[in-house]
Amino acid sequence: MYEMASSKEVFAKFEVWKESRTVLKLTEMTKGEMPEILRGKISSLDEERHLIGFAVTATRSFKAIDVGDASFQVGKCVVEAERGEDCLIKAFC
Repeated sequence: MYEMASSKEVFAKFEVWKESRTVLKLTEMTKGEMPEILRGKISSLDEERHLIGFAVTATRSFKAIDVGDASFQVGKCVVEAERGEDCLIKAFC
């Protein structure tokens, strides 16, 4: 089971994953759309603006993920960011 976490705690976990170059599976689900599943690494973090830079391995592209106004849950190897009922982002190591 996951525990609620503050954005500060979540960004600290993201920082560990970034520094260790952990390959993550990122799933982004938006209401009414097919889930987007990506593999890659965190390339940058901006805690002040609530942005996560994600380098997608398959396409060698960059995706900016906005987690502003999200509530967070964390597990040993997972972070969930949820914004209302419209968007859910899961990152697994």
